[in-house]
Amino acid sequence: MMVALVQQHFLDLTRLLAGAEAKKVVAEFERIAAGLEPFRDKSIAEFADFLVKAEEYHRTGILPIGKQAKAPAKPKAPKVDMAAVIAGLKLCDEQASHGKLNADELQGFMTMANALTVAQLKTVAADLGLPLAKSATKPKIVDSIRKSIEERHGSALRTQMIHPPAEPHEETPA
Repeated sequence: MMVALVQQHFLDLTRLLAGAEAKKVVAEFERIAAGLEPFRDKSIAEFADFLVKAEEYHRTGILPIGKQAKAPAKPKAPKVDMAAVIAGLKLCDEQASHGKLNADELQGFMTMANALTVAQLKTVAADLGLPLAKSATKPKIVDSIRKSIEERHGSALRTQMIHPPAEPHEETPA
């Protein structure tokens, strides 16, 4: 049964009561029929559900929500090119060994390294010559790679402080 049918019954009652000169009741029924207009295409069950929600909102001030909307799916991280990560980390390692490490570059490659699998990280560590325990976890492998590069950089800087590179000698014309 649709709300439009109930609305029609109220309108029919207003015509019947108008002849009996029951103006107050006729006005109330006309008001009810007008109030039902937005719900004409709803079933009685849907309208009853709406009335329950409306009453709860009126009573508590909280709008009851039926089924919770699904949270939007998280966008998948783009696949990381393992070869690019390995090349980048090797470059950082090479720069570190000369005391010229760019910390921002290293951080960028470490962020990409976090997207790799444990097996891929073990391959990266092996390519950098890092010994790892067989049971090493992803965070430990990433941390080992980062620490190794940073330690190599620190060592190179200490060496440069102890043994600064020789400055080129300028020959004076005779």
